[in-house]
Amino acid sequence: MAGVIDSEDVNRFKRLIFRSTKGKSFVHTEQYQDEENPDSRDMKSVYIVTFQDGGFLREKIQRICDSFSGQRYDLPEVTELQPQIQKMQQSIQSQKLVYERTKHQLRNQLIEFDKINEGETRGSIFIYKMFLSKEKGLYMTLNQMRASGNTFIGYFWAAEEYEMEIRNAMAQWSASQIQVVPDNYGIMPPTYNKQSDVTALFQLIIDTYGVPTYKEANPNPIQIVTFPFQFGMMFGDMGHGSVILLWGLFLTLGEPWLKNGKGFLKSMVPMRYLFLFMGMSATFCGFCYNEFFSLPLNIFDSCYKVDGRAQY
Repeated sequence: MAGVIDSEDVNRFKRLIFRSTKGKSFVHTEQYQDEENPDSRDMKSVYIVTFQDGGFLREKIQRICDSFSGQRYDLPEVTELQPQIQKMQQSIQSQKLVYERTKHQLRNQLIEFDKINEGETRGSIFIYKMFLSKEKGLYMTLNQMRASGNTFIGYFWAAEEYEMEIRNAMAQWSASQIQVVPDNYGIMPPTYNKQSDVTALFQLIIDTYGVPTYKEANPNPIQIVTFPFQFGMMFGDMGHGSVILLWGLFLTLGEPWLKNGKGFLKSMVPMRYLFLFMGMSATFCGFCYNEFFSLPLNIFDSCYKVDGRAQY
């Protein structure tokens, strides 16, 4: 009897087989990597259970094999084993050939379908993707409205400063109408905090603890000062702080061209002011601590006289 199980279950599988058959069986396992998914972390193992055939013993081993997540196969007789292996190898080669031909044919069809004609700048697949995205967004919005005949009625919240901008955008459709509802029917309005590049990341830190309710004081202006300063008090070191400061300056000054790039640097651009403020605070506190890369410096003397315990 043979099959496939997860590699992490091999030892438990061997123990169960040995104990249930009282040592009257032999289990051989071998780990292998899935060729279809070489990057997969889920390792599998092939097992073969050899035992003296008997109805009760076979049934017991089958139940144990079926209790593990995997597949089980009944092996043929030894004399029929080699022909079965050859037959299976031929079947695998035939299926691989059909798969490769189908993949090649589909690829050629997609290339032909996406062929850019003269005078065009985008392929057909890109155009259809954009069309489907717009249709999906349209119907998602319509599903949030209430239909009344041929009219769709929807309610939404918007900041007062954007009212004229919204009306001007909707004015191009004569059939649409926007009306301000004075009564919110007891519904709590959502929180809207106008953000900039400086405050956006600090607001995100606040929102992880809790979003302020409508018209509740937003602690973000205070946190922009206290959060970097508390970090500087903890991380105070002129050397390490200057490294963070230089990194923040690099992201801040290089923002115009870094945001158009790709990879790691682009993902760091929204955090530029956080690094800048933390670096400034850590460098300042390190100057107060007389610390430079964990080495004590004596830039200025202490205001305390240790011997006389006198303060001036």
